Amino acid sequence: MQALGFSLREIRELGNLRARSVDACESAKKLLSSKLAEVRTKVREFGRLESELAADLRKCNAELKRRRQHAPAACPVLGWQGQGAPCNCCLNNFGDGFEVCRWPASH
Repeated sequence: MQALGFSLREIRELGNLRARSVDACESAKKLLSSKLAEVRTKVREFGRLESELAADLRKCNAELKRRRQHAPAACPVLGWQGQGAPCNCCLNNFGDGFEVCRWPASH
């Protein structure tokens, strides 16, 4: 069950519900519905992250291709280099794995 994303608390809760068998169906449904909603949220977040990563990779590829004929420019993905550091809100967003810093575009 942990491989499916259930916490130990949720697994224990499902185990306790199993002991109640027939009476536990509604509670099991609520727990599973809640977990499904969490998974769907994560899938959407990963989809956005995937799009951002793909866009950044395209930027890198374009810059590397451009460098074959022109002098190198700053990395388009790390555009804040040489312009100071990104703000604290952006640095904090990197920690959760889902927020993609849009600095300086959003600041």
